[in-house]
Amino acid sequence: MRDRNGFRDIISQKNNEAKISRLEERIQQAWSIYHGSFVDNKDTFIEALVSILDCELNDVDVRSFDSMISILQDFNYPVESYIKKYSEILGATRDFSDARSRMILRDIRSKPLREKINELIEGGKNHTIDEVAEALMKSNGWDSDVIDYLSQVSVEELVGWMKSNPIELIDKIRYGLLKFSNVQSSDPKYSIITENVTAALKIIASENDFNRFRIENMFGIKLDGV
Repeated sequence: MRDRNGFRDIISQKNNEAKISRLEERIQQAWSIYHGSFVDNKDTFIEALVSILDCELNDVDVRSFDSMISILQDFNYPVESYIKKYSEILGATRDFSDARSRMILRDIRSKPLREKINELIEGGKNHTIDEVAEALMKSNGWDSDVIDYLSQVSVEELVGWMKSNPIELIDKIRYGLLKFSNVQSSDPKYSIITENVTAALKIIASENDFNRFRIENMFGIKLDGV
């Protein structure tokens, strides 16, 4: 039975790959009408794009969708219904709680689509300390909503997270939550984050001599009086 299920999974994967390949070919063929000649075939080009949106919207990736509706907008073709339906598809199939979701907006040309995706991001925010710490640990950049979130996290919440012993805890603190310690900014949120994380570490250090040793040596935090 296990072998049979595995075989079915392989067949399903192959079918999906073939489906995506056919879609990519259709998209390329549609765009070749646009940039392949100087023939006056605008209507044919529009029909090709609309046919893809009508028949295969569920499988079109975000950048391809943006390119298609953007040029349709340039030709004053009504695209509102496509944007509405596509945003519903994204909302049902994509996780927008990830702090890095906003990166998708950078390459979106269509303003209505950008606004819809931004609404999904705003509505999908459900940050956790661990998710944000991991994202910061793995990236050199961050979004303003991450700073807003972390600056509102209490010392008690940070202590609770630290005591939950998440994977890569030390690196998430050192390279994630404490990465703002050297940021020069007039925005007080950066210093608030650093102060709260440091305060949480001091509480952890006060619990026993081993933790005190850990905090002093791993984070270089002076614990006089703790």
